[in-house]
Amino acid sequence: MERALLRIERLADQVTKGCENRVCIHGEKCVGINEEEKNKKEYKVSPELQQLIDLFRKVNKKSPLRGQVPKAGMITLDSLQVVRQLFGAYYENMHSHIEHLPTTEIREQKIEHLFYELTGVWVIPKVRQPNRTIFYIHGGGFTFLSPQNMLKSLEAIAIATESQIFAIDYRKAPEFPFPSGLSDCVFAYKWLISQPNIDIKNLIIAGDSAGGNLTLTTTLALINDNQPTLLPAGLIAISPTTNAEATFPSILQNKDLDPMINISADFFRMISYPSSSLWNTFSKHPLLSPYHASDEQLKQFPPTQIWAADGEVLRDDGIFMAEKLEKNGVKVDLRVGQNALHVYPVFVSIPEAVEARKEMKNFIDRVVG
Repeated sequence: MERALLRIERLADQVTKGCENRVCIHGEKCVGINEEEKNKKEYKVSPELQQLIDLFRKVNKKSPLRGQVPKAGMITLDSLQVVRQLFGAYYENMHSHIEHLPTTEIREQKIEHLFYELTGVWVIPKVRQPNRTIFYIHGGGFTFLSPQNMLKSLEAIAIATESQIFAIDYRKAPEFPFPSGLSDCVFAYKWLISQPNIDIKNLIIAGDSAGGNLTLTTTLALINDNQPTLLPAGLIAISPTTNAEATFPSILQNKDLDPMINISADFFRMISYPSSSLWNTFSKHPLLSPYHASDEQLKQFPPTQIWAADGEVLRDDGIFMAEKLEKNGVKVDLRVGQNALHVYPVFVSIPEAVEARKEMKNFIDRVVG
């Protein structure tokens, strides 16, 4: 793992030197600040998790994702591609010391759309429950990463939950702004449930970060289309973003604590609608901000497991979403990791992630079939 961390530090140096236009996700003033958060109790974490936390803090100081969010039109495709390469390399190098597990089968899947072609990846463990499937939606701020970058994580989740996984590579902003990615997820989900041997009673939608958002909004889209019979048995949202206005207290409380990300409404505006009038219209739209879904919509959700970390900026996105779902009668399993990282359950080798994936399996065991 030491070599993998060193490679990531070197990548940060190279990209910082080569990227002139910096895209940054920065904090924005929000309401309800609790000053006592600064003095919160320290909890022991595993050496592996602490190593990752220290790494991200070190890398973030050099990252081209720090500074001011550029004005509309200042983000060039060339600079965006550099940042995408950085994100992908970070993630792949994070797990480069882990060998491909021969107990899983990995194969690419093409899905023909009317106007374009989507790509997905099957990750199938040798030991799995019959017909148990996870439709997985990866994170990356709606802009970065792909299932290919996440293969080691997907293998770990598949093996731990004894489930085959189908992960979709949806179109990314800003080239394809909201709701393009969501449309792809809904289309791919409907394709998946039309396949032989896919039993909707044994199907879970799961995703991390932006993928956690898309897990929730894909469900909302099905509800909006009056297709309750197509809903999965359950949802797993890992550190989801649920409020595009970025006004929950943890956004500001944890902006100096979170070693991985720093979200603001400017970022969502950048990837969604550069026009302020359109942004004002859509920032609270439930298909972008699922926290703003109506009670009537939320009552129809299947059982949902939500993961958050107490020190991440998106902590309250997960907690407040869980509270709102529970208020509407949904069975909710909320898990908040102490001193953990954003999306920590997807990291392969840290003990906290191993335990989290066991809890994912326990949740799936309860809701499927």
